[in-house]
Amino acid sequence: MSRLILHIGPHKTGTSAIQRFCYQNWSALKKQGFHYAKAGIWEDFSHHAIYFSLQDCSDHVLKAVKQEISSLTEDEYYIISSEVLGLGIGKNFLNKFIDFVKSNFDEINLIVYARRQDHLAESIYRHWVKAPENGLKANPLIFYKSQKKLMALDIYDTIQNWVAEISPNNVIVRIYERGKAQDNTPLDFLTALGLQEDGFDLTNNTVNHSLDNNALAIIRALNTFPVDVGDRKKIRDILLYKIQKSNNKTSIFSPKFRNDIIKDYEDSNCQLAIKYLGSKTLFSEPLPDESQPWVDPLSNIDQKIIDESIGILFKHHDMVKLLFSQLFNSKIRNLN
Repeated sequence: MSRLILHIGPHKTGTSAIQRFCYQNWSALKKQGFHYAKAGIWEDFSHHAIYFSLQDCSDHVLKAVKQEISSLTEDEYYIISSEVLGLGIGKNFLNKFIDFVKSNFDEINLIVYARRQDHLAESIYRHWVKAPENGLKANPLIFYKSQKKLMALDIYDTIQNWVAEISPNNVIVRIYERGKAQDNTPLDFLTALGLQEDGFDLTNNTVNHSLDNNALAIIRALNTFPVDVGDRKKIRDILLYKIQKSNNKTSIFSPKFRNDIIKDYEDSNCQLAIKYLGSKTLFSEPLPDESQPWVDPLSNIDQKIIDESIGILFKHHDMVKLLFSQLFNSKIRNLN
């Protein structure tokens, strides 16, 4: 009997930490009857290649997956992990993926992490600012309103797309928040698999750090310059390594706006909690307190941090000269 564990994230719920943990603990998982797929694996230890192979109708990855499955013993579980699968993929592709796994597995189990939507949206924004290929410079509110649908914030809706084809009894929902999965996501993933931590290496499991408020403000400003992706990454890395870390944990969204986001998904979260957790509430964290004063951390950055960042840039004068020349060029050409 072939059995699949399908971990679909979604993104910004510790997926990178889980994937690296599974890869680094491959042998320990194997001893416990769980085979973390080697076929279709990317350098970040995810299985996005399987997703793209089905999209592109590329056979060699899928053949490698099938060959690997055929080598499993009857009592082993095959693990595929890709947060791309939790991004609200189209119905046509979902059916194609379901057909693929159904033709290769007798049992399909889904693991999905739920994160409160105000935190999830903020984490996605920070990631988009940080990623050089995105180079996001938009205001957080504008970003949220324009990208809301693409962020796949409705976890219940994402799951329901899958359970139309997979039994709801085979869906495992974990809560990504402080005091639960967010404290140690790889350990929580072991719990979801029904395993104890003995025999596993749980060190160095924090990856893909989010930008703190100082770095977020500085990198967002950097993203306004007309610099190519490669140079932006180099400058970003220099700044992130050098600039002072922020002690300001204030959200980039006001308490009222965060509550508005939470309200948007209140009914959906309630359905998810009742159906999959047997509870009336999904998250334990108290709601944002609108009576507390809030100052936008991106418009209230300490001048010392700005001066420090400028000083760091001028120490790397070759890059600054390139940056300035490109900016000056752009301004001259666009004056008229």
